[in-house]
Amino acid sequence: KLNKINDGWLNNNTITSFISKFNDWKIQNLEKRFSYKKANIEVKETALTNADGSIKKEIVQGNVGTKILNTHSVSPKYLYDTYTFDSDLEKENMIADIDEIIVYGKIPRRSLEIPVIDGGTYSPDFMYVVKDKQGNKTLNIIIETKDVENKTTLRDSERKRIENAKYFFENLKIEGYNVKFRDQLSNQSIKNIINEVLRTE
Repeated sequence: KLNKINDGWLNNNTITSFISKFNDWKIQNLEKRFSYKKANIEVKETALTNADGSIKKEIVQGNVGTKILNTHSVSPKYLYDTYTFDSDLEKENMIADIDEIIVYGKIPRRSLEIPVIDGGTYSPDFMYVVKDKQGNKTLNIIIETKDVENKTTLRDSERKRIENAKYFFENLKIEGYNVKFRDQLSNQSIKNIINEVLRTE
């Protein structure tokens, strides 16, 4: 009854709690019971690209990391002129010298937003274009870094979002895009991940 709302049966705290529990239920029970389809919507400006799809000449530093590494010269393969990062694992990825990489960079926040089942979005960390043994530009790799020792230490919501991202990139193959998605923990080097992807191609 409406008067029960006024009597305190429902307030902002109980409604917020209900929404949170319902979102948790969706994450737990609706995994892979949905699909991604290409949408016919107008391309918009992102943190990395202009509305016409061209790459911006400058981006906001805070969109690619809160810390700055000034002790290393930046690789000519790196998209930006400064190494900025959020974790030690991201820093190690940036300074790794890997022959197979053609170009790589940190994905700016809100430039790649994967819809997830709880109504939010998820953004991976790194993008790579690598070459095969013949030197051809054959592979795009998206990496999600988690500076933890193993997957059991991930929060369940983080683990589910990673699973959503894997499912998203699997669906991209249907549209003809060959993008590999991998997650990286602190005990995995980016070189080993890229080599593993190249071996399975």
